[in-house]
Amino acid sequence: MPAPPLENWAKSAVVNHQTPGEEREPRRISRTVAGLSTKVLLLTIVFVMVAEVLVFVPSVSNFRRQWLMERLQAAQIASLAAEAAPGGRLPAKLRDELLDSAKVKAISVKRQDARVLIIEMDMPEDVDGSYDLRDASWMTLIADALMVYVAPDDRIIRVVGEPGFTPARPLTWSWKRVR
Repeated sequence: MPAPPLENWAKSAVVNHQTPGEEREPRRISRTVAGLSTKVLLLTIVFVMVAEVLVFVPSVSNFRRQWLMERLQAAQIASLAAEAAPGGRLPAKLRDELLDSAKVKAISVKRQDARVLIIEMDMPEDVDGSYDLRDASWMTLIADALMVYVAPDDRIIRVVGEPGFTPARPLTWSWKRVR
């Protein structure tokens, strides 16, 4: 039997079932299983997506925690300004300006065993969520950060934490999310 032509030899998907003395057209086998390059591409896509999730979720959580800590620091600065006011009372315009610059609704400071309300704006009594940043685990921070995506825009949250200036005085503030 003579050697097959070179172009027919390179076609691995062609099958020629011939019995001696019988001439038939070669028949193609359809590929139902993806090739190696397709499998490698799909595996690469899966690993890239997993890596994106493993980087994105903690990054969002850390960003939210840092943003809340910045709000706590701004609230602490506003509370120090309010405490320095003569007689401990602020004019309404100055009070509103301090709260707006800190982007909070109310500020309270814990002294000994009691919480003292330093500044408050007219706000509803209902608080939609409460977060304590002093001892929050990473899983709690991640879950809280992801819940922000589905939470309503006008909710009021309460945040408790130590902003870093005076660690012996935990600070609490309420904030209304505004887009």
